[in-house]
Amino acid sequence: MEKEETLLFSILSKNDKFLGSVEVHGLTGECPELGIWIIETEQKKGYVYKALNEVLNYVITKYGKDSFFYEADIRNIASTNLLRKFEKEYEIIEHGFEKSTTDSGKVLELQGYILKAKKC
Repeated sequence: MEKEETLLFSILSKNDKFLGSVEVHGLTGECPELGIWIIETEQKKGYVYKALNEVLNYVITKYGKDSFFYEADIRNIASTNLLRKFEKEYEIIEHGFEKSTTDSGKVLELQGYILKAKKC
């Protein structure tokens, strides 16, 4: 973080309760990677879209980036549907699929996407 290669933003409720986070990794590269996590009880309430939208706007303005990598398990419909909310401002391009197993033994089926900002 000191090198400004990674940003970590907390998602907080109006009462300052921690709800989740948005991360941006690889800011020195051409296509930084996005990471999103939200407490299960706070999912499907619009927090992630609002937070991610703000973070994307910030990174575009401060760092001049226009492309981002986003990866989601294909079985996580909410994560995939989140991308549809960005279709007006970003071209969404499928980019790679892989199966992997976490250290805890969980099998993931990850679909990668590139979000490329559309020019106004």
